Amino acid sequence: MISGSDALGMAGVAGMFIGIPITFIVSILCALFAYIGVVRFARMEKFGEAFAFGEIKDKIGEIGWGGNYFISLVVLIIAMWIIGFIVGILLLIPILGWIILLASIPFLNIFMFRYISNLYDSAGTA
Repeated sequence: MISGSDALGMAGVAGMFIGIPITFIVSILCALFAYIGVVRFARMEKFGEAFAFGEIKDKIGEIGWGGNYFISLVVLIIAMWIIGFIVGILLLIPILGWIILLASIPFLNIFMFRYISNLYDSAGTA
C-alpha cells in the first residue's frame, strides 16, 4: 500500500520533469567535451590533457561550436544510429548475428574516432 499526500507525489513528478532535462543537457555538454578530450589524450600522450577543459573549450571554439562541431556530431550520431539499427536487425540471425556484432564493434569505434580526429584536425581551416 502506498501512503503519503498528493502534494508529495506532485513534488516528485515536478522534480522529475525538471531533473530529466537538466540531466540531458549536462550529458550533452559532457559528451561535447569528452570527444575532444579523448583525441587530446591520444595526441599529447598525457592523461591530464583529457581533462584540460580550457584547452578543450578553445579547440572546440577553433572548430566552431554551432557550425562545424555540433552539426558534425549530430551527423555522426545519426550515422551510428542507422548502422546500429542495421546491426540490430542482423542480430535476429541466431548465431551469425552475434558474430557480426562482435566483428563490427571495432570497425565502428575506429570509424567514429577517426571521424572525430578529422574533425579535431579541421580546427582553423574553415
